[in-house]
Amino acid sequence: MRTFSEEAKEIARKVGYSPVVPFDALSYEDSEGGPLSRPRTLKFDIDLMRCCDTLGVFGIAPGVMGEIRDAIDHGMEVRVFYGHDPKWEKEYESLKDYHGDLLAELRGPYRLIALVGQSAVGKNFWSERLISSFGNFLRGVKNTTTRQRRPGKEKEDNLTYNFVSRAEFEKGITEGRFLEHDEYLGNYYGSSMDSIKSVLSCTNGIFAITPPGAIALHARRFEINLTIVLLKPASGAVLKRNLELRGISDPAEQFKLLEQGEKFYLPPEIDHKVVEITGDTFTDRNNLLSAIGQLPKPR
Repeated sequence: MRTFSEEAKEIARKVGYSPVVPFDALSYEDSEGGPLSRPRTLKFDIDLMRCCDTLGVFGIAPGVMGEIRDAIDHGMEVRVFYGHDPKWEKEYESLKDYHGDLLAELRGPYRLIALVGQSAVGKNFWSERLISSFGNFLRGVKNTTTRQRRPGKEKEDNLTYNFVSRAEFEKGITEGRFLEHDEYLGNYYGSSMDSIKSVLSCTNGIFAITPPGAIALHARRFEINLTIVLLKPASGAVLKRNLELRGISDPAEQFKLLEQGEKFYLPPEIDHKVVEITGDTFTDRNNLLSAIGQLPKPR
């Protein structure tokens, strides 16, 4: 991966990191290919890594497995950039016999449930009902938004979202604080790995997310246990009823929302489950519970 360092640094910069590459500090001739030897070079790499906040993993090799082990032992964030090493799966399978399944250890025992679906399909409704069903086995992860709280639903919305101004949200985008962010119907929505990992440190988590957010989460699947569930309305009548329950009865506004909702889909390469929302609470609950399966018990 030595020849990949410039590309790796550019990838890291685009997601808000200031990259430090050990290969840039010492050439091969001055390190493992010269007087330092392989063991001392690896020690130098580890010592340099410990000066950083995050370990970026772009490929798998014996030395990288040692770095992951050290990062886990020292409570350091590990960011996995999958897709740049064609031998990833083969190398990891062969090396984990000696090093252990470090990525499974990194992910921990708990799982994140990400609900995806168009407006008014019932993402927040079902997040709340599932939390109630699973008790302390499941906790909500807050998203951040610039939209207004719904009249009469302020308490409910405060459990689901962190509400910020548009200027504050845009500042967070510039600083790379969001895992993903999207603009929908004139409002920003975003989520962060910090919020997710805070919940997953002690129990399972659930939240609603946009399709771009689900794709971004899928890219982080080596760092967290993830189940993505796409909520799909059985018919337009289901959405229309939900919109009317929200106080949106204007036919033009309903048509606009229904039309925009048709854009909510996930590409086949994103591993996810589809649950059809029929409007029958008993049926929909059972289908969701079946899709989620058993959750690990919290500590």
